[in-house]
Amino acid sequence: MAKADLLNDFLKNQDGYLDPELIKGIEGKTWCYIFHYIGMVKVRVIAEKMRNNKEFEEFKILLVPAGISVSFYNQMIKW
Repeated sequence: MAKADLLNDFLKNQDGYLDPELIKGIEGKTWCYIFHYIGMVKVRVIAEKMRNNKEFEEFKILLVPAGISVSFYNQMIKW
């Protein structure tokens, strides 16, 4: 969890970042980490900072490239 905390602490301090959400599939094999942002312009700036930040090297090695996918969605309505 320390590596995930590193990511969360970094994101909490970024302009445009709203909040995280971690969900798990009912069958228990699929996990999704959802990040909410104000808009794509902010996402691009944050992503660039992450790519250039040496602290994330340790976090990146924990990821299995074949098991990672990134998708972007526009929130249409929130209740």
